[in-house]
Amino acid sequence: MCFVGGVCGFQLLSRLPGLSWLVLLIGLFAVCLYWRRFYLLFVLIGWSWAWSYAAWSLANRLPATLEGITLEVNAEIVSLPSCDSGLCRFNAVLELLHPEESVLNHHQIDDFWHSGGSGKRTVRLSWYSSPKVLQAGQHWRLSVRLKRPHGMKNPGGFDYEQWLFARGIDATGYVRCENACQLINEPDRSLFGGLLPSFQHNRQLLYENLTHELRESPVAGLIIGMVVGIRDGITEQQWTVLRNTGTAHLMAISGLHIGLIAGLMFWLTRHCCAWAGILRYSPQQLAALSAMIFASGYAVLAGLSLPTQRALIMLAIVFGSVVLQTRLRPFHLLALSASVVVLLNPLSVLEAGFWLSFGAVAVISLMLVGRQSKQGYLGTTWVVGWRVALGLGPLLLLFFGNASLIAPVANLIAVPVTSLLVVPAALIGVVISSFSGQLAKIVFEYTSVVLSSVMWFLEQLAEFDFATLSLPKPSLPAVMISLAGVLLLMLPRGIRYRWMGLIMLLPVVFPVTQKIEQGVFKLTVLDVGQGLSNVVETANHTLVFDTGIRLGSGFDIGSMVVLPYLRNQAIHQVDLLVLSHSDADHVGGAKSLLSGLPVIKTIASDPQQLPFEAIQRCQAGAHWRWDGVSFTMLAPLDPYFDDDNNNSCVLQISAGERTVMLSGDIESEAEIRLVQHYGKRLHSQVLVAPHHGSQTSSSQTFLEMVGSEFVIVSAGYRNRYGFPHQSVMNRYQEMAIQVLNTASSGAVSVIPGNNDNLQNVTEYRKKSMRYWNDY
Repeated sequence: MCFVGGVCGFQLLSRLPGLSWLVLLIGLFAVCLYWRRFYLLFVLIGWSWAWSYAAWSLANRLPATLEGITLEVNAEIVSLPSCDSGLCRFNAVLELLHPEESVLNHHQIDDFWHSGGSGKRTVRLSWYSSPKVLQAGQHWRLSVRLKRPHGMKNPGGFDYEQWLFARGIDATGYVRCENACQLINEPDRSLFGGLLPSFQHNRQLLYENLTHELRESPVAGLIIGMVVGIRDGITEQQWTVLRNTGTAHLMAISGLHIGLIAGLMFWLTRHCCAWAGILRYSPQQLAALSAMIFASGYAVLAGLSLPTQRALIMLAIVFGSVVLQTRLRPFHLLALSASVVVLLNPLSVLEAGFWLSFGAVAVISLMLVGRQSKQGYLGTTWVVGWRVALGLGPLLLLFFGNASLIAPVANLIAVPVTSLLVVPAALIGVVISSFSGQLAKIVFEYTSVVLSSVMWFLEQLAEFDFATLSLPKPSLPAVMISLAGVLLLMLPRGIRYRWMGLIMLLPVVFPVTQKIEQGVFKLTVLDVGQGLSNVVETANHTLVFDTGIRLGSGFDIGSMVVLPYLRNQAIHQVDLLVLSHSDADHVGGAKSLLSGLPVIKTIASDPQQLPFEAIQRCQAGAHWRWDGVSFTMLAPLDPYFDDDNNNSCVLQISAGERTVMLSGDIESEAEIRLVQHYGKRLHSQVLVAPHHGSQTSSSQTFLEMVGSEFVIVSAGYRNRYGFPHQSVMNRYQEMAIQVLNTASSGAVSVIPGNNDNLQNVTEYRKKSMRYWNDY
């Protein structure tokens, strides 16, 4: 475990160490060897291995000079395409064609494509209006534009850059079919014929067959997730129920299901050998080999995802000890499995699943070692359930900001039913479908009925108000203290000071949050890509100004950014939601926000264009005070303009001489009207750039009258509109205005100070920097 600890310690670095660290590292190695401090030596070995692996991974990234350049490539699709509303996303291995014709900088191309030695790179591509024939295993000749891995950075939000880095994605981009995109060859269409060249294609064939067989089932997405690990068909409502009941791990191929299949095959093979009288070979050894083969096959159905890889490694060690007739203690097994996983891929420690899966095994091992249970199946399952929930609680709060309080009850029923009745039946149905479609239909109908009953039960549990505990994400030290507390509580009864474990849980239950004082406000411009969402907090009130974009049915800024941020700030109610105008990049997340938290009042510049009820029109001149802070709606002014952008709600927030302006998407026409109507009253220390820094906004006259010393631009990284426009940036520079862009700064939080000074300007990308974010 010291090796794992060294790897984990390296992942906390904000910068990749320079070569000068190598001298220090060699010295530490020598000291540890001389004094025989082998525990510390393994820590250093882990740290060094993580350093080497990280340096190699980052060396493969796309150089900044190649971003946005059209490249001609051969692409092999290596993941199942995820398609929604005409947009498909997939991973592909690219091989460059004609580099001398693609770009002028041949050296940069050669460095990117050949630094790893293979001449191929794994990227994640988006294809708009993609052909319907898109399938895993196909080879295409494409024109692509790539960019370095980049994601939105917000407090409480999902770290997309970390997700890409952990999966070895060297770049992201999109397909441009200016020249005809050409399908080079199709993979083998037979179910097993193309297994070696592309097992992903066979998964897709199976996925398509299951989708057809289960087309009328309300739980089709759940069954498909448990059979082939593809969760695109699970609805948002179903995901909400699963998260609130702590059962999301059951609805995809996980370590639990891999272990179930392995255990079932071990039991069957051993009893079959005993029944058949096979004595030449040890029944336990044959059973171990059989279990490993079937577990590996089931893992292949999941595309050998990271969770299944972890499960396979642990099972390989367990069954290896059976074959070799050696006995491993539970904690030795845990430590060895974790070390092997981290040795094969040091970046696996960046995955929440790594900690949750090994954490669950650790809790169960600690509970069962040296104890004899006389509680029976239900009693033991109940105790295991609530102890695992308690043990994983601090980790769930760290990674997701919430934990299910009813997970023990939900898992008490859901785990045995899905593991013993649903998953085996679904797999049997897959096998039967190869020779009898009618019989397979009966099996799938049975599976659907059983799983629908489970979901009904979970839905009833999820309705309880206390189903989940949502808290701000705790700090790493707070989590470590709480995990030590959990360890104390897990010890057998009679241990002195065991009760102190409850006190040690307090840091995660009552995390430290920033308190806004009376007469002060905090503005946060969230990093929402190409869109806008601002949050204004006073001592006792919260205002949300716009909610970003919605991208397809499964993703919107409201659920992915705004709600996680509010919950991370311990905000449980929005007092006012302002939708500046009806453009999709400003109102796309409103539905998720309105359903996720109580919103007292909603106003918009054009309520009739929005599909929400009880929305009032924002009126110029409206004024109110919260906690000593004044809010004034400056626009839209009568008469209205013909375009929506110029009719945006414009809000000014003041606390004494400290003033901020939120300007929506107004352009120069609306800016001039504001100058004519308000004059010097427009003065604001901080300005959120009109229309994301478009060249049609931020006019000289407007900027001079506002007199801001600080401008925050909300724009997407390398967005297709070129925001903020260079002419606008030049204007800001000429007027000595400091500019921050969410694309490079992440979420920007500002607390305006007295005497035209700014206090506590926080760029979240810098605050949360890790070495893989370092450009």
